[in-house]
Amino acid sequence: MIKHALTTLLILSSLIASSRCDYTVKLYDHGHDGWEGNSLVVRINNINVADITLANGGGPYTYTIAAQPNDVISLLFRRNGSHFTECRYELYDPNNNLIAARDCSTQPNPHGCGGPENVYGVLACPTPDMCGVMTIEMFDYWGQGWCGAYLDVYVNNVLTVTGTHMNLSYAWADNEDISIAVRPGDAVDIIFDPQVYPTSWCYNGMGYFLYDTNGDTLAIHVSQDTNGLEDKIRILPCHNSTNPSLSLFLSNNDVQNDKLIIYPSPTSSLLYIETNESIVEYRIVNIQGISVQNGVFTDQQISVEKLPRGTYFIEVYNLDGTRFLESFIKI
Repeated sequence: MIKHALTTLLILSSLIASSRCDYTVKLYDHGHDGWEGNSLVVRINNINVADITLANGGGPYTYTIAAQPNDVISLLFRRNGSHFTECRYELYDPNNNLIAARDCSTQPNPHGCGGPENVYGVLACPTPDMCGVMTIEMFDYWGQGWCGAYLDVYVNNVLTVTGTHMNLSYAWADNEDISIAVRPGDAVDIIFDPQVYPTSWCYNGMGYFLYDTNGDTLAIHVSQDTNGLEDKIRILPCHNSTNPSLSLFLSNNDVQNDKLIIYPSPTSSLLYIETNESIVEYRIVNIQGISVQNGVFTDQQISVEKLPRGTYFIEVYNLDGTRFLESFIKI
């Protein structure tokens, strides 16, 4: 009898402990007519576990994510319906604290919004030995997916996850993620596996952002030819700082950012460049890795007045082809 009671108590304790790590998603609609074919994909540890939607009305529709400690939760908005700018969702932790809210009306350009943004890499009920989540945000400029290519992610020389950006640009938000929980001292390798013979179009425009456990950008890697992506070896995602060094892998040229000073940032009109190098040309790239402005460098100032608000990276080249890189914010 005592043994049976103890067993029952252990089961109940386990259930209570598990429920304490449940996260909650709430779906709303500004038009009060449901999500009209759009949906939200719930991912746990890079695996899709649910595809939820608001069938009708303004909401909320509530969905419970049954997470375990150190699970990594991501939410991807699936844009395969109409009136996606009316969709809104919120994510709550086990204590009912709001930890993420996505809504076109809160974004800088609500009328040009492609739907509520994704949520990447929420570490559920983290234990003290974890330092956070490293995220790889994959994208494809042409909306064709990665043509069967994928990334192998190794943690401490052990293959932990394999991921790809699929051909879903007309149905999903543009980017997808690989998010993994990491511990202090973990070393991560990212290996590109092409899988198919590259063509003149297949790998052009594919790339990814790499974020450390603070959410700071460690690297942006973009392919602009048929060779695909370079391997990123030996990353220490827990060894971050508030001012990480940024590398933009757009070519094989070595990047130098210690001989270039740009100001002001933020700027609304002019960007001034201060350097002793003989700069001959420049290029400005947005955070999707897309070139938005370029030209011959004839003065120490560049007009960025026509650029939309956001974060950009400016590359400048000297006479021998050396590339210098810095980031700036346009307001």
